[in-house]
Amino acid sequence: MDLFEGIDHIDMAVEDVEASAAFYEGMGFRVTRRTDHAGGAVELRFPGEGQQPVLELIPCVKPDGTRIATPGIRHIGLRCKDIRAAHSELSQRGYPFKNEPKYVAVTERWLANTTDPSGAIVQLVGVQQS
Repeated sequence: MDLFEGIDHIDMAVEDVEASAAFYEGMGFRVTRRTDHAGGAVELRFPGEGQQPVLELIPCVKPDGTRIATPGIRHIGLRCKDIRAAHSELSQRGYPFKNEPKYVAVTERWLANTTDPSGAIVQLVGVQQS
């Protein structure tokens, strides 16, 4: 069973969100949304035709000075054909999930997180719940 349709997004922490956004825009990425996530994030669509993934840039340091991440990739989101089916199948195979798929109104998507053996987050992403 094919559980995934592709990469939905890559979440990356950066020291300067605006400088990094300008860097990726110069490469052909397109800003699609700015959010308050983690003190101010920018979402950019990868260049190319079709449904390209999003690169989400979040600050390493919140506006209050609290460091929340080191620079680098924080997680990868995999676009699911059916998030409930993917969650169920992977749970049965022994993948540990932190949560059942939950709806996030800000992004209008369903999300569920698991971790790889080294602790890196892999996020299942669904537009609709079956």
